[in-house]
Amino acid sequence: MHDGKVEVQIWLTENSASVLDELRKAGFEPAAGQSPTRTLVGKLPVEKLQALAQMSEVKFVSLVRK
Repeated sequence: MHDGKVEVQIWLTENSASVLDELRKAGFEPAAGQSPTRTLVGKLPVEKLQALAQMSEVKFVSLVRK
C-alpha cells in the first residue's frame, strides 16, 4: 500500500467507456498502456474497495502480485 492506495487487478463482465467511468468515479486509477480487455490493473484508495466490489460489472478483485 502506498499513499493509502492499493494496486488491484479487476475482472469485469464487460469493459466499456461507461464502466471505466464508473470505476474512475469510485477512485480507480488505471495503469497506463493497457489494452481494452476485461481485466484491468490500477490503483484504488483502500476505503473504496467495498464500493468497487459491489459494482455489478465487477466479477472479481485481487491485489496485484509482483
